[in-house]
Amino acid sequence: MFAKSRLTSTVFTVILALLSVIAVGCGPTGTDKTSSGAGGPTGEQKPESVKIGVLTGLTGKGADWGKKQKVALEIAEKEINQGGGINGNPVKFIICDTGGENQQAVILTRKLATEDKVLAILGPYFSGEAEVAFPQANELKLPIISATSAKPGISAANRPWAFRNSMTDDKMLKVALPLFLKKYPVKNIAVVTDMKDAISKSFGTKTLPAALKATPGLVMLKEGQPVTYNTGDTDFSAQVSALKQLKPEAIGVGGLYQEIASLAREMKRQGMNIPALGNVGMYSEALIEQGGDAVEGWVALSNFWPTSPDPKVQEFNAKFKTAAQAAGLGPTPDTFAVSMYDTALITAELIRKNKLTAQSPLEEARAAIRDGWAGVKDYPGVMGKTSIDGAGDGIKEVYTLIVKDGKWERLE
Repeated sequence: MFAKSRLTSTVFTVILALLSVIAVGCGPTGTDKTSSGAGGPTGEQKPESVKIGVLTGLTGKGADWGKKQKVALEIAEKEINQGGGINGNPVKFIICDTGGENQQAVILTRKLATEDKVLAILGPYFSGEAEVAFPQANELKLPIISATSAKPGISAANRPWAFRNSMTDDKMLKVALPLFLKKYPVKNIAVVTDMKDAISKSFGTKTLPAALKATPGLVMLKEGQPVTYNTGDTDFSAQVSALKQLKPEAIGVGGLYQEIASLAREMKRQGMNIPALGNVGMYSEALIEQGGDAVEGWVALSNFWPTSPDPKVQEFNAKFKTAAQAAGLGPTPDTFAVSMYDTALITAELIRKNKLTAQSPLEEARAAIRDGWAGVKDYPGVMGKTSIDGAGDGIKEVYTLIVKDGKWERLE
């Protein structure tokens, strides 16, 4: 009886997992809808595509970021293929929507590795997803590179196949906190944090408190007891009431843009007009769209400055604006879209340098890409120079951005 029950449960779990993959779906970018090796209009055989998997969130939390990453990948794929592809093969990015869910990140990592037989995976987006997908990639001996995860320690715990083309929050905060305090010379700060999202919780309970405690003359109100909420919350009246009792001069926020926008609107409604410093999850055009003037003067961490005068940045901005508006998205690229674009081009360059093709032995190709990522140094991308440190994390320039007149500007 128990054996039969156990078997039934196992079958149900497998079916549920398969249905989840079908429901979420994976597919090529909008620039390549043909099948690998399919005949063209005159019947000629097309070369097989070099396949690179992608994990991002096109639905669920952070969908605005994921959709913009998809646009960035479409731009990258078009540029690579119009330039002759990679070693005679076109490139195809197989984009899978995780919906921001950890379970989907695990399922889709295995699908891309074993069914699609991709050379590498770009993603996933969130640190919580990376914590569960990275070990899968290690087991499968598949290079996996997140363009966005920022929780400290995840790459280091998953050597040698996992990398992050992003900087961890603790390193970015060393640059941003002094600039925030120069702009707003406050004496105390209260901490507000999302306890459900991994990177937000890490920032609000560990990274930010450690930085505040290490700052002379700055008091962290109710140390070790941040005001908390969870991803998906919409009513922040209780959190703001709790903040008002603390009477902070500023707040530090670990969260994602949707909830932070709701928090800001409630603070304005209750008459709290104080500045805020947020982690990378706060940085999005959608924060300003949803928060309006309630987020004016708020500050976030970033590795990209969208209004930089750098010609490379402005050239990418123009390409992105055209493609994003065609997709019904905001015209300005964010750090996560640009990081995905650079990550895609670095991966393509490593495949090219190692003379890999769609016919290369899979294990050898994956190992060559892994070794290539471990040796990335001063890659000249749109975000500036990128290197990978010994822990598998990115080293980049840090920008502290502030909402000024309804736009993200650099705080110096």
